[in-house]
Amino acid sequence: MGTRVVGMGLLVVALSISILSCQAYIELTELAAAPGPVAEDDLSFFTEQWLHLVVMTISTPAPPPQVVAPRMSYAFVGCFLVALFVGGCGMSLLWRDLAGERSRN
Repeated sequence: MGTRVVGMGLLVVALSISILSCQAYIELTELAAAPGPVAEDDLSFFTEQWLHLVVMTISTPAPPPQVVAPRMSYAFVGCFLVALFVGGCGMSLLWRDLAGERSRN
């Protein structure tokens, strides 16, 4: 029973990472296309944190969203790879639990 709960928890975490990453990518893509200065009030909490993570790797003090756009794409792919890994671990635990129940019956 424990592996099933952990497996489902990992799948929920993977789904949450995927959804939040998609939302952040959409918000940041819209900001990159918009002309003019960007206020952080326009962003959700997760997107704001994601943008800070991406911007920390750029040496300039306050880059415009157009400069951050390629790094956003890499961060988006990275988040999806993490989600795939976490989801794969969850599926593996669920599969083991289900296979173990079948062999016991």
